[in-house]
Amino acid sequence: MQAMVPPDGNGGNDNGFEPPHRNGAAESTTVARQHAPWEFLILMLFVALMAILIIVGWMYFGSKSPERLPEAEATQLAAACSDAKTQLKALPNPAPLDGADRVARIYAENEIFDEMVGRFRATQIAKPEQADAVDAWIADWDGVINARDKYARELNAAKGTDNTVRFIVPATRGLKPVTNTMDDFVRIQHPHLDPCFTRGLDLELVEGERTYQEVTS
Repeated sequence: MQAMVPPDGNGGNDNGFEPPHRNGAAESTTVARQHAPWEFLILMLFVALMAILIIVGWMYFGSKSPERLPEAEATQLAAACSDAKTQLKALPNPAPLDGADRVARIYAENEIFDEMVGRFRATQIAKPEQADAVDAWIADWDGVINARDKYARELNAAKGTDNTVRFIVPATRGLKPVTNTMDDFVRIQHPHLDPCFTRGLDLELVEGERTYQEVTS
């Protein structure tokens, strides 16, 4: 009969097999690869470089639109908007609730807007292409002011009835609110025409409180 071979002094077997594991399989000793610090640094430098290129591209190419006005001309237009905002802020009852008060507020605001647009028209724009762009911008202002007038008339006519009156902002052929196009023109002139952002003048606001916040983009 063959003699039994006792285990070695370390408690292991000398038959060349690993002892069984809890789950019946050999445990993996693979260690997850750590990203080297220099890889992260290169990634951050790449992101920073892309940001710089975008800014430089806008400064030297995006801001050179043929519709970009000379600073002196843009400043004249901006002065009209700044004066209009001062007058709008001085109007009483910035948050009218009653229908009659809302109508009165819209008419008062529109008088200020009409005066502002009149100053736009009086501004001399030297280059024909830029003058055409300003004329189109002014036409959009007229369109929104007329829409505000229409809303006020319909709201006044609906007094004492259950009729619902909605303010509809004129839109471009692509159904984009014309105020978006107006503000795009202002962005081209940044920062010289910033006071003329429609949102800063609450042009679309016919209900609720007027705040006339500073808008720069």
